[in-house]
Amino acid sequence: MYQEPRGNTVYIGSQPPDPSGAVFVGSDRGVINVRSALYGRIDSETCSEGRSPQQLADTQCFQQDTLGVVKKQCDGMKVCVLNTTAIRTFDPCPGISKYLDTTHSCVPTDGGQGIFVYSANYGRQTHAKCDNERPYPQLQNTHCMSETSKRIVAESCNGKSKCAIEAANSVFGNTCVGTYKYLALSYRCQYQTVACEDSEASLKCVVGKVLIIYSAVYGRSDRTTCASGRPESEIQDVRCSQFSSKVAESCDGKNSCVISASSAVFGDPCVGTYKYLMVDYTCQVPSERWTV
Repeated sequence: MYQEPRGNTVYIGSQPPDPSGAVFVGSDRGVINVRSALYGRIDSETCSEGRSPQQLADTQCFQQDTLGVVKKQCDGMKVCVLNTTAIRTFDPCPGISKYLDTTHSCVPTDGGQGIFVYSANYGRQTHAKCDNERPYPQLQNTHCMSETSKRIVAESCNGKSKCAIEAANSVFGNTCVGTYKYLALSYRCQYQTVACEDSEASLKCVVGKVLIIYSAVYGRSDRTTCASGRPESEIQDVRCSQFSSKVAESCDGKNSCVISASSAVFGDPCVGTYKYLMVDYTCQVPSERWTV
């Protein structure tokens, strides 16, 4: 899916932003899994309106690490708002008009606590792991990696409350024949809470951990959430959502936090529509905050 920058902001989700600049929830069925991302220019047609031929001349221009940057910020989210200045780690082609092009899928969620996979590798990167009674020739290759490991694990596990995946060649392929392999992965467990308009969202961690807010969206993106007893006219507008940093500003770093789901706090993105606040967050010990 091509995401055209509007100003410096890119919105990733299942619906395009409308001209008013609203941010839309990625999917009412799941969370975002970014499949590809390119920042640069690989053709002369995309985002060419109003640009000079010189600004479109280089069609072999792309930043190498764009996918990793976008996945780190967006994978596992219901909605993702990116600023292109944060995506750009360097200018791959000065003087050329660039754009961001992404594709993503929506991974179903079980609700409540959900898994988000950071990294995964099926192979071998050290002699010391899973080495019991194995002959040395099966352990000596410590540069055995599978580039598809994270994708396979993420597609199986992201958004689920629990997940089992077999560490086997039949699942990941045999990337280094003759080497005894293992699956190493890292992940976080994140939560989602929903508060209907004019109620309160209560976020709480166990003792010793603090809140880290990943996403907060106020509005309406489906006709079922917080719809009980509401007339059709109040739930029919499902293109009514806006991202807000107010929850993160109020709650990040606290053990617990209560915030009102109201237009007085977040503004009213669609007058006459009954709205709700959807927050994705996790709980971490304070020292873990910047190691993600």
